[in-house]
This record gives sequence, structure tokens and C-alpha cells, in this order.
Amino acid sequence: LVILVFLKNMLKIFLSILIFTFSSFNVFSQWQFSNGPTGGSIFSLTKLGTNIYAGTARGVYYSTNDGLNWSKISINLYEAVGAIISQNNYMCAGTWGKGVYFSSDNGVNWAQSSLNSSKFNVIISGSNNTIFAGCNYTVKGFISGVYASTNNGVNWSLRGLINYGIYNLALRD
Repeated sequence: LVILVFLKNMLKIFLSILIFTFSSFNVFSQWQFSNGPTGGSIFSLTKLGTNIYAGTARGVYYSTNDGLNWSKISINLYEAVGAIISQNNYMCAGTWGKGVYFSSDNGVNWAQSSLNSSKFNVIISGSNNTIFAGCNYTVKGFISGVYASTNNGVNWSLRGLINYGIYNLALRD
């Protein structure tokens, strides 16, 4: 009886050591470092076709190989991009002071939208091809609140939450 209790306790100790040993290793990790974008914060990600795009503190970066390597896109400004989305083969980028830009050619060329100033750090795709942008800082006469575009980010209209700083948006079906 004493030997059985001793073996049972030894088995518990052995299993505890085995579990601790395997749980302390990153054997199940699925994340790995990529080659960029480096040198600043990443605020948002989107995918268009097979490319991944990142809105960062230093502009927009893209990857053509699932995030292993990144290249900077010239957006005609060196402004932080707080939000970036893709919809209908268009992309919209919300900047921290120069408004919202849009691209219709996978980010090769960008044009400034009718929202040409203020700070936008949230842009989301809605239903019926509507895009919503949240402005949280007013400059040059623009009013903070929620803006909407029905033409892929080219033109915008103020829709609500006027004079409120918008830091996040969510849609519900």
C-alpha cells in the first residue's frame, strides 16, 4: 500500500514537470516577425486582392507576400494614417491632419477626398457601399462627427454625432 501511494505521488510529480516543461515553450506559436513595416506604430490593416496594406505612423505600407516583406507607398504626404480600408477595389486612408485620401489602383496613386483636413482615425465599410469615417479633431472649419461616402470615398457628407470626437465606430446588422 505504501509503495502504491509513493508511485501515485511520483506519477503526479512527473506529469506536473512534463506539463510545465511543454507549456513553457512556444511550441504552438503561430506568430512570427516580419520584415517591416518598421520604425513606428501600425494603426490599421486591410486586404485588397492578394496584397495587405498597413496604415502606420509613417504612411501606408503594403505587402505582396502575406506580410513577410513590406514596402512604403507614397501617398503624397508624410502623415500618420490612422485608418485604412478597402471596398469595391477602392481604398480609403484616414490621416491625422490632412483628411481622407482614396485610391482606385491598389494604392499606386492617391487623391485627396472632399475631406481635406482634420484627423480621421477610424474608417469602416457599411452596407449598400457606404463608407463611414470618424473625425475626432476639427481644423480648417471641418466639424468633428461621423461622415459618410457613397462613392468609394471621393465625396463625404456629415451624418451625425456633430461636434463629438469620434475614436471608434461599429456597425450592427
